Amino acid sequence: MSESSSSTTRRYIETAPLSHLELWGLLYPGDSDSNIAQVINYERDILLVRKAIQAQQKAEEQARAEARHRPEWKQRVLRQGPWDGVKGPLPLTGAPALPMSVTISDEERLAAFFNHLSSRSIRFRVSRASRRLGPTLRDPAITQSFASHTTVSKWLNPKGILNEDGRMDLCKMVLGPPNISHLMIGLEGNNFFRHFLLGNNMIGPVGARLISDFVLAHPDRMETWYLAGNRIDLAGFERLVSAWTTSTSITNIWLKRNPLAPKASTALCESITQTLNLRTLDLDQTELGDGGVAHLFSLLANHHSPTSLRHIYLNASVYLSANPMADTGASVLAEGLAGNKSLLRLTLASCGLESEAPKSILQALKGHPRLITMHMDQSFAPEDLGMRYDYLGDDVVDSVKAQVSSCETLRMIELGTTGMTQSALESISEEVVKSETLVVFSAKSVYNKVSTRIKLSVNERIKENVRQPYGGSLDEDSWV
Repeated sequence: MSESSSSTTRRYIETAPLSHLELWGLLYPGDSDSNIAQVINYERDILLVRKAIQAQQKAEEQARAEARHRPEWKQRVLRQGPWDGVKGPLPLTGAPALPMSVTISDEERLAAFFNHLSSRSIRFRVSRASRRLGPTLRDPAITQSFASHTTVSKWLNPKGILNEDGRMDLCKMVLGPPNISHLMIGLEGNNFFRHFLLGNNMIGPVGARLISDFVLAHPDRMETWYLAGNRIDLAGFERLVSAWTTSTSITNIWLKRNPLAPKASTALCESITQTLNLRTLDLDQTELGDGGVAHLFSLLANHHSPTSLRHIYLNASVYLSANPMADTGASVLAEGLAGNKSLLRLTLASCGLESEAPKSILQALKGHPRLITMHMDQSFAPEDLGMRYDYLGDDVVDSVKAQVSSCETLRMIELGTTGMTQSALESISEEVVKSETLVVFSAKSVYNKVSTRIKLSVNERIKENVRQPYGGSLDEDSWV
């Protein structure tokens, strides 16, 4: 070190606050008592920290710049344009029923959970997260209701959760075929749990056999069987149905992401018509395809006795988003909806629709006595599932306006990013401003933005419609 540098460092030490001297001593305790070495090391490290911060800031700015250049909705929709299902057909077998990518757990890590499940003294306690949920809501009445559903005592384990409300939650713990037998044995003497949640556990045909054996032995033990993403095939499913139909307690069966295949339609009809109290059946992404779905509903159409089923998910109240219907398929749907008086919700996001079929559907539902929700917007899944975006044009404007003005129960209408012009969207918005029921409305154009004046008018109307049934002065954060 030069004499001038050493002199500067000494003056820096002499004028430094006591706290700095103490800090240097703590950071570099092994250096000499003169403090000079400590200061040199400190300044060197501060320079490294500054460089690291600058590098982090640069990386964050680069990430923000890249995000700004990612395709927005309007760019994606414009790039696709109106979908021609004839020139660019899609397979009608449905998206593959693939579970999440996971690794099967080893028996040793699961042992504590299985042992506790087998014991007769499960100790539940309210988690801190549950305690925090209720008081965050502003309305005391809502808080009380919300807390009653969220503050649940539970026994927590890295490989599973046992809830005092009767839920046994092992979702994503990946038991696999080697460990499912230990779980079912642990449940043999346990009469407490009513909801069996085993999503994404890869139990396969072995697990399906063991569960069906358990149901046959204890038909009314469980109310819910959540078996999403478990590689249950047709043979395993048929075995499960044979057991489930012996139960009077089962109300909910969830099967998404299991490769049931089209031939499962017969067993599905059996499960719907013979599981006496089944309310909810989830068939999302089960590879039924058009053929399987058509056969299932043909069988149900010929079943004239009432069933208890209230909700069926086919990623489809009717949820049909991300299905390659195009205008041809949606026109057939419109014919079926023409005489309907019970539908509450209809979602047709990213079905490859243009304008003719949406017009027919809206005309079929004009003045509907119960409809609450209508979605013809864009879902996030089309590119992942190989589906197509909707592309609504100006031709649909009059039908949308008629739906808004005639349906007194309609509370949500979402058109998302459309191929409409600015004048068309503003015409719809002017009708929305007159509505006394809509609490959600969204519509954008790939070409232009709606004027600020119209947007403000729509927002004020929506806020007023939200305020009316719930009272008080509500800002956006309190009702969204």
